[in-house]
Amino acid sequence: MTTKNKSTEEENGAKDPKGAKKSGGGGAIVAAQKILADESPQSKIAEHGETMMEGPRTAATQSARVLSEVISAKPELVVPLVAKFARGVSSANKRVVQTSAEALPAIARIAPARVARQLDVLKSAFEDANEVGKDGLVKTFAALCTASVA
Repeated sequence: MTTKNKSTEEENGAKDPKGAKKSGGGGAIVAAQKILADESPQSKIAEHGETMMEGPRTAATQSARVLSEVISAKPELVVPLVAKFARGVSSANKRVVQTSAEALPAIARIAPARVARQLDVLKSAFEDANEVGKDGLVKTFAALCTASVA
C-alpha cells in the first residue's frame, strides 16, 4: 500500500516538506541578491573575489557560488576581477574553475581589452586546466576573436 501511495504522490506532484528538494546554492543566491541590491556592490564583490582565490576551500567554494550568481545577473560587475578569474581557471578547486570558466567569456564580451591583458596568463593556464577550465578558456579565446573582428 505504501508503494501505491508514494507513486500516487509523485504523479500528483505532492511534496513532503521535509523531503523537499533544496535548490543548490540557496545561500549563494540570497547573498548575490543582497549584493545586487546594494547601491555600491563593488567592495563586496572584491571581497568574494579575494576569498575565492585566497580563502579556505569551503569559503572559496561559497564565494565562487556567489560570484557565479552575480555573473548570471550582471556580468559587468565582475569585470574588475578578471585577473583573479584568469588565475582561477586552473585552480585545484573545481568550483573556482567553474566560476572562472563562466566569468571569462562573459567579461571578454563586455571588456575584451581587460581580458586581452591577461592573455599570457590564460595561455599558460590552458595546460594545467581541467576540462571545464579548458572549455571556458576556448570560449574566452573565441569571444576575444569575435571582439577583435567586430
